[in-house]
Order: sequence, then structure tokens, then C-alpha cells
Amino acid sequence: MAFGKRFKPEKNSKYNAKKSIYNDIEYDSLKEANRARELDLFLKAGKICNLERQVRYSWIETHTKDFLGEEIQFKRSYIADFVYYDKDSQSVVVEDVKGMRLAEYKKKKKIVEKIFGFKIIEK
Repeated sequence: MAFGKRFKPEKNSKYNAKKSIYNDIEYDSLKEANRARELDLFLKAGKICNLERQVRYSWIETHTKDFLGEEIQFKRSYIADFVYYDKDSQSVVVEDVKGMRLAEYKKKKKIVEKIFGFKIIEK
């Protein structure tokens, strides 16, 4: 019987996404890291500018408790994978790299697009 610390293998994510590192930045998936690599190439080529990663959009939701009539406020947020300015379309692009479109994401996407007035581009 061996003594000492037990080896714990790296835990897989719920949906088998594997964390990946590109340019010293850890991404939630290989797909997201690959998209970061592509966007860096577009940045160097001058096709895009102002590239930001993990941009948070926050809002307050107000709900009424039916049985008491009181209002409850919740702070909600959505984190976009990438936000940049596309020189060809002359517009700001908000991008989310998705392997699976879960119900929570779909709900937040609709809310964010309505509140902030932009479309989230899925890659």
C-alpha cells in the first residue's frame, strides 16, 4: 500500500470542454482558444481593433413576490467571450464561442440583446 498524497486526475468539465492556454491566457475550451488565435491574426492584419476578452455586461432585474407584493432586485450579468470593432462592417461585434447552447445562455442572450441593443454573434 502506497502512502502519501493521492493522485487526482484533472476533472473533465460537464460538457467535455478542455481548458486551453493560448498566448498565456487560459480559455474555457480549445474552440475559444482557437477563436482567440484567429482574432489576434485579424488584429495584426488590421481588419479589427479594440479587441477585448471576457467583457461583462450587468443589469438589475426586479421581481415582485406574489404573496407579499414586495419587489426583489437581482444583479445579473453576462460575460461575452470577445468584443471588438470590425473595420469592414464599421461596427462593434460581441461574440460568444459556444459548443452547446444551454437554456440559461439562450435566456441571457435574449435579455442582453434587448437591454443593450446589440446582437451576440455565436461562433
